Amino acid sequence: MATNTMLRIAGVILLLSLTFSGQARTPANDTTITLERWGCFGTCPVYKLSISGDGSVVYQGNAYVNARGVHKDRVSQSDVQMLVQKFLDAKFFDMSDGGIVVDLPVRVLSFNVNGRHKELREGCMCPAELVALEDDVDKTAQSEKWVRGRVRMFFHWPWHHS
Repeated sequence: MATNTMLRIAGVILLLSLTFSGQARTPANDTTITLERWGCFGTCPVYKLSISGDGSVVYQGNAYVNARGVHKDRVSQSDVQMLVQKFLDAKFFDMSDGGIVVDLPVRVLSFNVNGRHKELREGCMCPAELVALEDDVDKTAQSEKWVRGRVRMFFHWPWHHS
């Protein structure tokens, strides 16, 4: 009888640990990562994309992109979680805005998670970690299929192959 009770308790503990460990890996419902690339005086791509905690991706192409308008896609929640972890590891909430330089493309990166929000605007003078996060957002959202085509930007572009 004692062995039976011990097995039941162990089973409940195992079940609870699996339940909570699965929740820890799932991004929070309020998780949103948004990247906006604003134009320059030339042909810099202008678009906005958002990735939500559930894996939904919304892209809005405006100018100098292969696909204009709103397009939607999905990525895995594990991809979102890896991206969230990159933001946390880079200490995004502690970063400062970069300098804006006329005629260079401006990027706006925002991160919402667990009730915290931060938005950074930068155009040239920014830490390498911020540029890497911008590139990671593009790669995670697989935005290349919408952006590339007519224009291949050389400055801070996440796809380095030709």
